[in-house]
Amino acid sequence: RDNRAEPKQVESLQRDSHGSLIFPVVIGKGQDEVQIHALGRVVWDRDAYHTSRYIWTVGFKSTRMCPSLLANNTRCQYSSEILDGGDAPVFQVTAEDMPESPFRALSSSGAWKQILDQLTAKGVGVKTHASGPQMYGLIHLGVTKAIQELDNADKCQKYIRQLWVEEGAAESSPDATDDDNPHRASSLANSSVDAEPEASLRRLSVLDSTTAAAATNGSLTSHPN
Repeated sequence: RDNRAEPKQVESLQRDSHGSLIFPVVIGKGQDEVQIHALGRVVWDRDAYHTSRYIWTVGFKSTRMCPSLLANNTRCQYSSEILDGGDAPVFQVTAEDMPESPFRALSSSGAWKQILDQLTAKGVGVKTHASGPQMYGLIHLGVTKAIQELDNADKCQKYIRQLWVEEGAAESSPDATDDDNPHRASSLANSSVDAEPEASLRRLSVLDSTTAAAATNGSLTSHPN
């Protein structure tokens, strides 16, 4: 676990002359590239919408390329979103070539695990475990900082805010290490599960009609992590 009380250097995300982020925000490279299309809004008054490490902003959306579930030797775009599920957020991932069959779960890791399990069953060489926050692009320190700066983020009582090194300070610090590099993300094949509290997974009570139907059919799944 990282120490949030230890200041870290972060590469600033590109902003316009008014200080607003320029979307899409591109992070990572190659197979690890993720594009952030929207940060969403902070739901501070419902406990399941944040943990000590993450704020699950409703309306967050990112995309990345991964192997297709339909076409062999083909990659397609997957959209990862965080939806308002009432008492707890719903994590939804939709393949570009399967828009009618989104994958939903009560954790980001759970949504992506469904996809990786199906890819593994098809013989595609991926691991069956993935860090949902990594697949969503939420582990990038620039994204962490941007979400912390959203309205009402300071009202999330369980969340431990990351401290930042002032610009230019890291170059003169003898203690700066590779661990401070925000681009150190492992590839899809080497991903590991990032824990998300089971408490938030038990609180889902109100879904839209589409999500409720998906839950009845068994497509809305929980994941221990």
